[in-house]
Amino acid sequence: MGKREELDWLVHDGGGYLLTCEVVSHGISKPTLAAYVKRFEMIKAAHGVYCTKDTTPDPFYILYLRNKKIYFSHATSLWLLGMEKEQPPRMEVTVREGYNASHLRSRDVHVYQVKKEHYEVGATKGVTPQGHPVRLYDLERTLCDVVRDWRNTDSQRTEQLFQKYLESPKANVPRLMAYAGQLGILEKVRAFVDR
Repeated sequence: MGKREELDWLVHDGGGYLLTCEVVSHGISKPTLAAYVKRFEMIKAAHGVYCTKDTTPDPFYILYLRNKKIYFSHATSLWLLGMEKEQPPRMEVTVREGYNASHLRSRDVHVYQVKKEHYEVGATKGVTPQGHPVRLYDLERTLCDVVRDWRNTDSQRTEQLFQKYLESPKANVPRLMAYAGQLGILEKVRAFVDR
């Protein structure tokens, strides 16, 4: 397979996106990439991320592609999971404690940092509204995060979220309580579940 065919395959495999790091990892030079991008009039969606001109840029997917260590969380996760009707005004993500997230904050992304032992609790995969795969926290972990962030959360809104969750056939209360125990907020979560 020639370089052009390999680039075509990477674009196809990437759903219309092409990452500089993937191109280089396949042994294709940056000048070859630049020529390909120019020839096919690809759009620079972000540093190191290109998309075809007929691909609508997906800001959630682009952020994820540039930051594979993030999990969408809090209001963003609630929206991606269908618990909120309106898209939050800014993206919210969680990273492991110690991760330098200044580049995310400079792009108006709200960043939460958690201890290493809490980072993977409730980790799952989901899709953006445009159908691209991203990492996010499941609904049970997200509800725990809402409770943990009580200073920035409207208690009435939290009650509504729990009521909606508990009425859902997808509710998994044992998992919710297990996460709450792991995160040290069991009694606070139990108070919302028992209302």
